[in-house]
Amino acid sequence: MIWRLLTEQEINIIYEQHMKRDFPPEELPPFPPAMELIASGEGWFFGIFDKEQDGGTEGAHEVKQDGGTEGAHEVKQDEMNCDIDLEDLAAYMQVLKPEVCSYALLNYYAVLPAYRNQGLGERLLGELQMHLPKVQGIIIEAEIPKKSEDAGIAQRRLGFYERVGAVNTMWQEQVYDAWYYVLVKLFADGGVGQALDDLQMCYQRLFTKLQYQQAFGLWDDKGNVISARPKHLKLDRDNQIQGVMLVAKKE
Repeated sequence: MIWRLLTEQEINIIYEQHMKRDFPPEELPPFPPAMELIASGEGWFFGIFDKEQDGGTEGAHEVKQDGGTEGAHEVKQDEMNCDIDLEDLAAYMQVLKPEVCSYALLNYYAVLPAYRNQGLGERLLGELQMHLPKVQGIIIEAEIPKKSEDAGIAQRRLGFYERVGAVNTMWQEQVYDAWYYVLVKLFADGGVGQALDDLQMCYQRLFTKLQYQQAFGLWDDKGNVISARPKHLKLDRDNQIQGVMLVAKKE
């Protein structure tokens, strides 16, 4: 498999052809803000392709350190792999990491249908650390089964992430009208406290101040409010995705 950073045009194609199929509407992203983070170097969108490496080089991109600053890095696409066609796509990952954060948010991850149930999902998460230098771990959002429209699928996803070494903090997160457990997969020794702070920072960078206040909620494992959105609001996601002011509706 070859990992490659995707171009903006390729990302837009994947969004239309794959993400809209792989994720329910309530989990689809406010796409322009995520793209802005990626363009500014605070995130990556990887494509993983069903191809062998050319020339024996491990990985499909080079990593360069920027000025020696802890946590600052730049991932540059390896030009020799630019001719890989999207028809060879096996999986994709969108990862966000504001510059001040030590942990990255695994915002979207999916294996294409033809490659599922072959162990590829676990293998790629195991390889992710090699492609994220100076990152202490990843934050994963797994839908809470009891609050999911399909509890069976949500339970399987939760079990999948726990099998690959992610720890369920039992913190609960609400983004728009979707509910998640917050999991953390550590790449090095350390606790999860910083990861939970970094999760909030990711959404503060992804959303405007008003959007963050209305769309994002976080509760610790004892039910204490960390960052609560008004529970009586039902948000109009379509307007936000189009860049229009959020519309709040009573449920």
